[in-house]
Amino acid sequence: MITRLRHAPTASVHLALMLALTFATGIIDAVGYLGLDRVFTGNMTGNVVILGMALLGADELPVLGPLVALAGFVAGAAGGGRVLKGADGGWTRRVTGLFAVTALVEWVVGVGLLTGLRADDRPVQVGVVAVVGAAMGVQARDRPFPRRQGRADGCRHLDPHRARVGVGARFRHGRRHRATCRRRRPDPRRRSDRRGVAAMGRRRRLHRRGCRDGARHRHGCTGEQVGPATDVNLCGTMAAVTLAARRGPVERTLGILELVAERGGASARELSAALGLPLPTVYRLAKELVDTDYLVHIRSESRYELGYKLHRLGLSLHRQVGLSRALTDEIGRLHESTGFAAYLSILRGAELVIVHVVDSPDCPRLQPMRFGFHEAPHATAFGKILLADLSTAERDMYLARHGLRALTANTITERPTLDEELDAIARRGIAWEHEEFLAGWACAAVPVRGGDSALLGAVAVSAQPHRFAGDGDRLTARLRQVASRVGAGLRGPATAVG
Repeated sequence: MITRLRHAPTASVHLALMLALTFATGIIDAVGYLGLDRVFTGNMTGNVVILGMALLGADELPVLGPLVALAGFVAGAAGGGRVLKGADGGWTRRVTGLFAVTALVEWVVGVGLLTGLRADDRPVQVGVVAVVGAAMGVQARDRPFPRRQGRADGCRHLDPHRARVGVGARFRHGRRHRATCRRRRPDPRRRSDRRGVAAMGRRRRLHRRGCRDGARHRHGCTGEQVGPATDVNLCGTMAAVTLAARRGPVERTLGILELVAERGGASARELSAALGLPLPTVYRLAKELVDTDYLVHIRSESRYELGYKLHRLGLSLHRQVGLSRALTDEIGRLHESTGFAAYLSILRGAELVIVHVVDSPDCPRLQPMRFGFHEAPHATAFGKILLADLSTAERDMYLARHGLRALTANTITERPTLDEELDAIARRGIAWEHEEFLAGWACAAVPVRGGDSALLGAVAVSAQPHRFAGDGDRLTARLRQVASRVGAGLRGPATAVG
């Protein structure tokens, strides 16, 4: 095989070898990008693009990895050039040796990652990137296919990596190669040139048709292969990088916390799949959360659970809300006297937020009304209390942000109808909703006001609609009585609930 490659290799052999190199380089790049925190170990164009985006401020894009890969690649190309300096063209023993060294290095790194090395450790990532980048630089520098000699019309040689290592390729040929490798203009009198120009025109038209309107680097554009395989089709990859960069580190970190809380624990792979984040990014963010006690790593089960510092945050939130034992007892007595699920919401910022709920199996709370709930104010009784208290201009701004989404068939989605009901609520001092938030359930709420009549919160109850029939006046009086006591408690000194 070596003898055949050394002496005038055929076009089919060229194609087979280039495809083999292309396939191997593509796999290495895919592993590097997905497993080494978005670093290309063979495709330096991709590293330059990622590095440029990171330096311009894109969130969570690596800087150290692409720099190390670039340095290793250049060092490998330079070393390969020195080894091949003065060697004959074509496939020589030096070329075979360099390819063997490259394959051995990549094999050793792969075995190490499969057996003992942890890909999520930063020093291991940097070391692997440097070693594999240098090996790919050596591979890019190896050009086993000799250029065709004795042609007066210019230099025609097959160089599958020339486009990627334009600098490294000069280690061997220098000025003499540049002087003898002048490109000639296509001659229309030559049949081969006419076919080549026509094919190039067709390829360009197809590429422009798929990438028109300035969308070359968006919407998964597929580029044409004009150089090595690892320089091909970067458009789709860069689109994915740009899409991932739109999510900031805070949003990603909070997403991990929320998912762990929702599932009662999760592994790094589960977090990566659910959030659409690279596994190294999940490992890095989770490690920071573990180091700061917001998560706990259960090593025996390879999963993460909530940390103890979150409990401290919860206690601080309850202290800021200012709920005293007397207030929570008042809501408990409201539940006992009516048999309905009872709610207390207070005004925090521009929202009425539920801070305490008392329910029972016979009359459970509405789902998902729990601590912190403040959504869909146009469809909840306590939300209508807030909207009725706003001025017209404030109500316009509030509803412009939240909208009037239909949750059930009874949800009010027309602004004039909603304004009429809010005016009636302001006059009556009580808000009702009948199966507007959740089918089969109704709710009533009254405002909690301070000494200056400013809105402080709301007291509400919920039950099945038939249980409210014929009991509206007595329920209204009971709600107002509780609201008066809660208002006095919110205005006075409160003992925090521990």
